[in-house]
Amino acid sequence: MRAMLSIEPLQIPLRCCAALLALVSLLAVSSPALAGGLGAFNGTGFHFGEALGEGAETGSWMNEGGGVELVLGPRDVRLNGRLRFAYNAIIDLGERGDSGSEASSAQVRHSGVMSVGAMVGLLPEVAEKFGLYLAVDLGISPLVQNMQFYFFADLGPGVRFHVTDRLTLFLELAGLFRYDTSFSGGVLMSLGARFPFE
Repeated sequence: MRAMLSIEPLQIPLRCCAALLALVSLLAVSSPALAGGLGAFNGTGFHFGEALGEGAETGSWMNEGGGVELVLGPRDVRLNGRLRFAYNAIIDLGERGDSGSEASSAQVRHSGVMSVGAMVGLLPEVAEKFGLYLAVDLGISPLVQNMQFYFFADLGPGVRFHVTDRLTLFLELAGLFRYDTSFSGGVLMSLGARFPFE
């Protein structure tokens, strides 16, 4: 049986999360009252390395899920914070075994994830309909099927389009890094909508 993670390997990732959370909190305090928005997104991606669960082997794994986000700060500023809460399924892309239901049940690992992040506008006119930004998130999965934690980080560009004053569509492509008992990497694409309430 694989040993549970000790506290020490997660100290640095957790401190990074705490620092980013402090930044997001500062954005929330310094922003106008109730400035921000709600969003919903779907995420699809892949990572290469060890999967969650006992006896997992190195291979290719698909990440599929979705969730909701809280955006902090008005949309016409260059720096916004965000909090995300999502479901993630980690799907084995390797060959399936012939041992029946036991093998089938080991093909997917379900988890609930939460993250704190920031978005930085890259174009001069951040209030225009079309925008390009850089997004970074640091998070942890406290609700994993086998009760093990993993830390993750993603970084990449995003594009957004203001359809109306109350609807923004976005697409993000990010590099994904995860630590369970070892490091693994991959890519993640997110597609979603945001609803400002400023």
